Amino acid sequence: MRVSLLTSVALLAAPAFAQTAPPAGAGGANSPIAAAGMRYVTCLKTKAEGAPQTVPPEAAADGAIAGCKAEHDQLITLIQPMIASLPAEQQTAARAHLQEQEAGLSAKIAADIRAARTASAGTTPAAPAAPGK
Repeated sequence: MRVSLLTSVALLAAPAFAQTAPPAGAGGANSPIAAAGMRYVTCLKTKAEGAPQTVPPEAAADGAIAGCKAEHDQLITLIQPMIASLPAEQQTAARAHLQEQEAGLSAKIAADIRAARTASAGTTPAAPAAPGK
């Protein structure tokens, strides 16, 4: 799995208010949010890498996300109060950013799975099939 999966989850855990100082207890490598984010990343990585080669990347990504629901929910439970403590205009931006990151996570994981499989096979990655085809 490439670093982009880690980046995706880090973005999920760090909403769009990076320019401002985070609320107390929200930041830092040893914060509860960082720890929950790492548990989620580890779970996603383990599930995605453990998917059989016969499972399409999109299905493997969806399976990884479903299999890591508890870790996801714990992360979101920690992020929501942090977002709620922000000024209203930043809350809106942070929630929108969080939704955007969550919406794109499956595609990012699938792309990482595809790239990892291609790298292990020593071939050039094929573009994903268009939806419905």
